[in-house]
Amino acid sequence: MQQRVDMSSVGPQVRMDSDFRIEIWGNEMKELLTLRDFDQAIATGQVIVVTDDDGRKIIHMSSCLSISMETFETKVIKGGRKNGTYYAFESVAKAQREGYSRRCQKCC
Repeated sequence: MQQRVDMSSVGPQVRMDSDFRIEIWGNEMKELLTLRDFDQAIATGQVIVVTDDDGRKIIHMSSCLSISMETFETKVIKGGRKNGTYYAFESVAKAQREGYSRRCQKCC
């Protein structure tokens, strides 16, 4: 019989979806893949990093007018993440530790 172990107190939780994308949440970052993920990140004041297909990786505060449900849906849901991705972090410092250093000029 397989025993389940609660790893939540050890560190971030990891889940791999059917497309073999990895989500990490809890301590450092989470890739936002659904409208619910996006809503939750905005509602909890997470720092949002938006990547573009041209290589830009910009840090935004959740209140930034440059990010919206519509732009998220266009890029991630309808575009299938081909033109970029969205990540949520607990703080700007944590985003910077992951290598994201460019801040939005409107909100940061």
